[in-house]
Amino acid sequence: MICDDLAVAAGRSGNKSLGWTVLGIWIAGLALTTATWVRAYRIQREIELDDDYDAELCTKCQYNLTGNVSGVCPECGTPIAAARAREGCQGVNQ
Repeated sequence: MICDDLAVAAGRSGNKSLGWTVLGIWIAGLALTTATWVRAYRIQREIELDDDYDAELCTKCQYNLTGNVSGVCPECGTPIAAARAREGCQGVNQ
């Protein structure tokens, strides 16, 4: 009887499934936290990449204008800034 009271006081009751439940909750919490941090990192990385990439897109339809030297967006027909078109021409001629 005294041994049973000491075991309960020490946290060693006969219910071992409680320990597994607590461990499962810790593992699930760790996995959720890790997944959240990974997603936050990926979102931040996408934002950084988008900031660097916006200069090469059409302002109207977001078409990729890399290498375009015509001065007009081939997708929607929007005129590209003259300086932008000249920069593209200089790159082709060199």
